[in-house]
Amino acid sequence: MNIKVRPAKRLGVEKIILSQPLELVEMDVDGDDIKLRFCAGGLYDDKSQYRYTMQFSRSEMLELLTGAGAH
Repeated sequence: MNIKVRPAKRLGVEKIILSQPLELVEMDVDGDDIKLRFCAGGLYDDKSQYRYTMQFSRSEMLELLTGAGAH
């Protein structure tokens, strides 16, 4: 799994802040909530790590999965 970041409001260089197998990402399922947690760098600072959390409902996750199959 790769996660890339770049500035939103100006031109800038895209940077990979995470490159690791998906099985190393923490996943919590609590009722309808699905949370993916991982540590990765930031856009400007290579020395610091940040903890990111992505939270989806089951219906949002299904929408992502079915949308991915359409492309």
